[in-house]
This record gives sequence, C-alpha cells and structure tokens, in this order.
Amino acid sequence: MGGNALSVVAPLLTIPDAAGGGKVAIERLDYQTAWGLSRAMVLHSGGEPYAVGFEFHDDIVELHGSDSSDNASFYQVKTDKAKDWTLNRIAARKKVKGVHTPSFAWRMFENRKKFGAVAQRLVFVSNQPCPALGNDHKDYSFTAAPKKELESFLKSLQAEDGSFQEEHLSLFSFSYSPFNLGSFDKALLGEVTTFIHDQTGLDNIGPKAFALMLVDQCRRRSRQLSDISDLPALLKSKFVTRADMEQWLKELKDKNENRVQWSEVSGWFASITEAQAIKPHFFSYDIERKSRLGASALKFQGDVKKLVVPHMETGRSLMEMLDAALPEVRKIASHWSSDGLLSNDYLRAIMLYEYCYVG
Repeated sequence: MGGNALSVVAPLLTIPDAAGGGKVAIERLDYQTAWGLSRAMVLHSGGEPYAVGFEFHDDIVELHGSDSSDNASFYQVKTDKAKDWTLNRIAARKKVKGVHTPSFAWRMFENRKKFGAVAQRLVFVSNQPCPALGNDHKDYSFTAAPKKELESFLKSLQAEDGSFQEEHLSLFSFSYSPFNLGSFDKALLGEVTTFIHDQTGLDNIGPKAFALMLVDQCRRRSRQLSDISDLPALLKSKFVTRADMEQWLKELKDKNENRVQWSEVSGWFASITEAQAIKPHFFSYDIERKSRLGASALKFQGDVKKLVVPHMETGRSLMEMLDAALPEVRKIASHWSSDGLLSNDYLRAIMLYEYCYVG
C-alpha cells in the first residue's frame, strides 16, 4: 500500500510500549493470540496487503498495508467470564491505593494521541457483548449507542482527558468476538481448517500442527522489541504479514504434494518383520512432517539427510545402513522432539523418509 512509510513506522519504533509487550496473563494472551491470528486469516482471505502486530502499543495493531501505511487500527482485547460491557464500564476508572487508573477507553484514545490521524480505528474486542450496541458477532461504532449512554461516555473521557473532543467518538468501535472463552481453541482450529482448504485446495489435512505453528509464530511476535531501527526488522519482529502467511501456506502445500510413499521403500527391507517395525512410524512421521513448518523444521530435515546419505551408499543392508547413522541422528533428535525421547524405529523411519525426500 502506498503512502509515507515513516507515517506509522517511525513512531512505532520510537514511542515506548506502555503495555510492556507480552507481560500479560497467559489466559488473555492465548485468547488475544487466537483472535489476532483469526484476524490475520480474514485479512489474508481479503487479498489486500496487511500486517498484524502482536502485543505492541496495545494488544493488537493492524497496518492496512505491510510495506508502508498511513492507516492503522488498534485493538484492545479484554475477556470476561460472564459480565456484559457498557460504554460506561469501558470508560470507568478504578482506584488503586487512592489513585485513579486510566480507563480502558483512555488507553485506546492514547494511541490516537501518540500516532495522530494514522490511528483511524480504536476497537474494543471482547468475548462478551455490549447489549446497548448489539448482540451479533460483528463490529459496532460507539456512535450507534443510545444518546444518553454516548453522552455519559463523552463526559467521562473529557473529565479524564481535556483533549478529548466529541469528534473523537467516531474513532471508537466495539467488536463482539465469536470466540467463547472456554472453547476458542476449537473455534480457531475450525477456522484454520477452512483457511487451509480455501487457500491451498488441500483436503483431509490435519490442521492442528499447522494451527500450532501459526500460534507459535504469533506468540514469538508478542515478545519485547530488541534493537530495531527499520521497517523490515520491525515487521519480522512484531508482525505477521501477507508474505509470511504465503510462505507458510506454500510450505504446507509443498510438503503435502511432495510426500514420500511407503510403496517406494517397502521393498528395500530384508524381511517383513523389519518393514512392519518401521511402517507405523513412517506414516506417523509423514503426518507430522507435512504440518511442521518453518526454518527449524527444514534445518532438522536437511541435517538428517546429510548425516544419512554417506551411510546409504555403503552397499550394506538397509537396516545396517540406517543403524550406522542412528547414533549421529540421535544427537539431533531433540531438534524435532523437545524431550528427544524418540524410539530407534521412529528415528529409522525419519532417516529413511529424509533420504528419499526430493523437494
């Protein structure tokens, strides 16, 4: 998207993140990560450039264009187990040790003060509705609220911040999320399943591993900023972009189209007993492999192949060649399984698969 790249990037790089980037309750982080990932998939399906940032200056920030943007939306994600929202509640201030804390509404407005006209939407997101606006799972402008409630909201914000004007009301929206607090993980998995099919045409793909990979990528972007001074580094550190998602989808599709078939290798074993010992692990690895994406997975697969190839050219029996490479592959097993507790037969299946894989 066109525009002055510094219009958003410069302040994002220089203005301190008051939220502390990721220092939040794990329950809320999980929910907001799921919501942010869902939002990224919606934007991706729309076909336009985008960048969704996690735990940055607010819970979620969305740039309408990933190369540059003068248009950003800020989403404050708040969950509640049972209580509905009102505009008055969003504008309410609590006292802590006799001192009034900022209201949710002011924290949202703070982004307008920091980023000026770039902050075009300030959105409050929750799993609970705001009945005064509506009970459907969609976005509502605060200006659609009953007149008295809107006037009360305006009065509260003006009392908290003298710079708040009536014209600022149109910046605020409420988004009633369809994600239930107790089952948002299942809802996200359903969305990922549909997303994979729509974007790749692949059917019968177990979405869980791919979904976990996406969540992990989003969570990594929730961490504190390190030394960042330019747009590419900022996007890599804190944002999921269209280019990122395209790459992950391509890897998923490639791994499902370039699979090693058991029929290619089953005849290499000296006995049915040997083949039957490896076969279930071969299929298990195939299923896991096709959804394990990213640089670390690719490196592990490449490293296994490098270790195995020299042994597979010695002319010995298949099991002898695999067993010769086994100690070396065992040393890097923790790169695939965090505890490294993979059986010898599972590692033999990995070695056989990677030796045959072409891609």
